[in-house]
Amino acid sequence: MIEKKWILLICLSGIAAFIILAQDVAGGTSTAWEQSIIDAVRIWTNPFMIEVFKFITSLASVIFTTALTTFLTILFWVRKKWKKGWIVAIAVGGSGAINFALKSYFYRDRPSVNQLIEADGFSFPSGHAMNALVMYGMIALILVLAVENAGVKAAVIAASALLIVLIGLSRIYLGVHYPGDVMGGFIVASMWLLITGSWYMKTHLREPLPESRLRTNN
Repeated sequence: MIEKKWILLICLSGIAAFIILAQDVAGGTSTAWEQSIIDAVRIWTNPFMIEVFKFITSLASVIFTTALTTFLTILFWVRKKWKKGWIVAIAVGGSGAINFALKSYFYRDRPSVNQLIEADGFSFPSGHAMNALVMYGMIALILVLAVENAGVKAAVIAASALLIVLIGLSRIYLGVHYPGDVMGGFIVASMWLLITGSWYMKTHLREPLPESRLRTNN
């Protein structure tokens, strides 16, 4: 369990990093370092990879994350884990609300050329990046706390981290976000996941151990 002072320190550091990034990128078109990343990522452009990244990016769409969040929330409620269900809903729903507020404030336009899919709304920070990190980060936390095998825990963390990174890359590859948008989304989402994830962990640790674990411990 992370102490509150460390949560506060990490969040303050994240806010500082986000402000620095926003001052650099939110004013207009791509910066030099962003264009370098875009050029490197778009080297792979071909019909097959376009379809792959279209699928990957769909895993953090509003429709998909809403459906997945609803499923998890109902699953917790069916098992009478009311508070856990609310935490998951607040984590993902809150991420969307924060993203909407930040986009409305910075109103950075999306890239205007080489878009491989259609996307509307403002660009900074990336909503898909935030959805991915909060949604799959929360799922990883739920699974890590639910299983005992260290190898399975490591596999869950690695798989979720890879998926999150790929979703972020997909937004750059498909031409609907600048790299700074994705980085900004990851920074904000990391802070929000730290807060809501700590809340979930605190709730989980207060629950009585399942009978199977009680027998193992005895």
